[in-house]
Amino acid sequence: MKELLRFKYRRVILSFVVVLIIFLSIVVAVIITHQREMFEDSQRNARRELELIGTFTRESLIRRDYANVEQFLKLWGQEHAEVVSIKATAPNNFILVDYTRREPSENSFLVKQHINYEGRDLISLEMVKDITHLKRSLNKFMVQLITGSVLLTIMLGVTLWYALKKLALIPLAKEIATREEAEKKFRMLLESVPDALILVFNDGKIIMVNRAAERLFGYSRAEMLGKEIEMLMPESLREIHRKFREEYLSSPRVRHMGEGLDLFGLAKDGREFPVDIGLSPIDSDEGVFVIADIRDISNRKRAEEKIKRSYHFKSAISSILQISLEPVPMEEQLERILDVILSIPAFSIESKGCIYLVEEEPHVLVMKAESGLPQAVKTSCALVPFASSLCGMAVSERKIMFSECIDDRHEIHHENMFPHGHYCIPVISGDIVLGAINLFVKEGHKRDKEEEDL
Repeated sequence: MKELLRFKYRRVILSFVVVLIIFLSIVVAVIITHQREMFEDSQRNARRELELIGTFTRESLIRRDYANVEQFLKLWGQEHAEVVSIKATAPNNFILVDYTRREPSENSFLVKQHINYEGRDLISLEMVKDITHLKRSLNKFMVQLITGSVLLTIMLGVTLWYALKKLALIPLAKEIATREEAEKKFRMLLESVPDALILVFNDGKIIMVNRAAERLFGYSRAEMLGKEIEMLMPESLREIHRKFREEYLSSPRVRHMGEGLDLFGLAKDGREFPVDIGLSPIDSDEGVFVIADIRDISNRKRAEEKIKRSYHFKSAISSILQISLEPVPMEEQLERILDVILSIPAFSIESKGCIYLVEEEPHVLVMKAESGLPQAVKTSCALVPFASSLCGMAVSERKIMFSECIDDRHEIHHENMFPHGHYCIPVISGDIVLGAINLFVKEGHKRDKEEEDL
């Protein structure tokens, strides 16, 4: 019997050592793989950034508006902390931009991109990015993972050793207690993660959430537990998500949800917000569970939209300046300038508007250019006295007048007037009122400071 016990002990020890070695080998392999993938992802993202920069600057390069390109690249470098330097070189090796934030580190890498148009080189971009912060996070994660793996394996070995030493099966109560402890640790892990984590069963029902999920969606745990996961997304997306969920559970794997798509979450108060979602399946005796890692990316979307707006605004201003220098009649210049303003993608305005000038009569606005206006508007609004209607009030008070609908300030009326609002902008040089720009907006459009600033 003692020999049999010693044999079992030796086998347990050997099994424990083998499991420990295999476990640590897997952990190290995962870390190395993750580190390589992290570096490759960083390079791919850097190349995509250069492609995006090329897209944003191509029109300026074609026009040889190098000042705009320089300003855009420097702004890009300043707003992205991981960018060490960014350099733009013309085909004749003339350096257009050479922005450097700091010296590169051992964790820096260089990516290059040629911007072409119709078979000719416009510019060569070089960008150095630093991934030191990512490596620090990975090293910290590696220490925690290895330490946890060793401790977990040691705990498992000690438990097996004690069970064999006593020559008794683990009591059911002890198994239940172990499971409860594991679930407690799992819950503690869920609560410690800053992202919203939701555990979903294979029928789509929510069975566990963390505090971050409560904060993100505004629901309490009691309101979410037992409900379908589709309650946390806009109603228009719920049916198609159910189909995606069924397809995913037929072949679950770790991946991002909706790759290449814009995903949105729905808060309790009805607010919709863009999200990034990672899916991780857990296969158990009870079935397949899926952990959804949800992150609000509203700030990132706003930053991207701000960059796009800035580019469109600068392009419009450049076009307007170019038109103003061309030797054509003023009316033609004004019409073309108006078309440029109405075509800015970042503007939430209608394709309707007009430009007024002050001519012989000092206190009367005369319509000199229009786009998209019905004949009734062109006739009734051809002459607008100062302090009359929105345009007249804008020049008399020398400030932008805004209306989201046809209100009492619309003194000029005509037959079949369609619902609309206005931005009326006075054009002033020093103390002299030159005219006004009248832009139509959809009824209910809210006042936008960025639009007014432009």
